[in-house]
Amino acid sequence: MRAILALSAFIAILAGPAAAKDLRPYQDERSGAATVVPTDWRELPPDARWQGTRFVSPDGASWLAIYAAPKTGSIEAHMDATTHVDGERITYLVRRPGWLVVSGHRGDRIFYRKAVLVCGTAWHHIAFEYPERMQGTYDPLVSMVSRSLEPGPNGCG
Repeated sequence: MRAILALSAFIAILAGPAAAKDLRPYQDERSGAATVVPTDWRELPPDARWQGTRFVSPDGASWLAIYAAPKTGSIEAHMDATTHVDGERITYLVRRPGWLVVSGHRGDRIFYRKAVLVCGTAWHHIAFEYPERMQGTYDPLVSMVSRSLEPGPNGCG
C-alpha cells in the first residue's frame, strides 16, 4: 500500500493540483489489487460472484472495476481471455510478458482493460467503460489509474 501512496503522490505532482485532490489510493481487501480511484466515484456493494470492487461515476454513465484472478493455466490463455470479448472492436492492444492492455469500442462506449501478473501467482486487473463522447475527459484518468496498477520491482506488489 505504501507503494501505491508514493505512486499516487508522484502522479499528482505530474498531473497538477486538480488531479491530486481527485484521486485516492485504493486496495481491494478481497483481491489485494491496488490502484487509485476518483474520489467522487461511488463504490458499489460487493458482488459474491467475483473477487473485486466496482466504482461508478457521479453521473452513473461510467464505471471502473478493480479485481484479481488466480494464475491458473497458461499466461497466454489468460491474456487471450482478457483480450477478446464478443461484441467489442479492439483499437489498441499491447501484450508484454506478464501484462497486457486492451482498449476499443463496444457500441457507443469505450472499454479499457489492463491485467498485470503479480508475483507469478495472481492477475490484478482494472477495467473501465465509459461513453465514447467522454473520451477526451476520461483519457487522462484512465492513464493515471492504469499507471498505478503495476507490480513491484521484482514482479510482486
